[in-house]
Amino acid sequence: MLAGLASIAAVVLAIVFVVSAIAKAADLERTITGMADLGLPGPGPLTVVTIAVEMVLAVGLLFRPGWTGLAAVAVLAAFTVALVEIRQRGNTAPCHCFGARLDTPVGRGEIARNGALIVLAVLATQTDRLVGPWT
Repeated sequence: MLAGLASIAAVVLAIVFVVSAIAKAADLERTITGMADLGLPGPGPLTVVTIAVEMVLAVGLLFRPGWTGLAAVAVLAAFTVALVEIRQRGNTAPCHCFGARLDTPVGRGEIARNGALIVLAVLATQTDRLVGPWT
């Protein structure tokens, strides 16, 4: 039963990472500008690396959910720390966490969403392989 729930969590999280990466890549220039507006260092390379990491995590969650889930926890924790710091600085620039089209400033909702994604990532660590109708 736990392997089934972990598999569902891994698939859902993989979909979230793919959607996020594609949304960022779809309007790369605006996403880079958004990262700069948030005060993040090296917004161009950081954007490209973020997109690549999200895609690698998405694929990994489908093939090695346990270990990739651990990596996803670390990445999502880093994203969350950055969001908290941005919010504490009083920066009201849009998050662009799911691409440049979302113009929501960093707030409690984005931090809570990341918390929920971390829960999915922790759950994904509970299986070495996907089980269910997609296997």
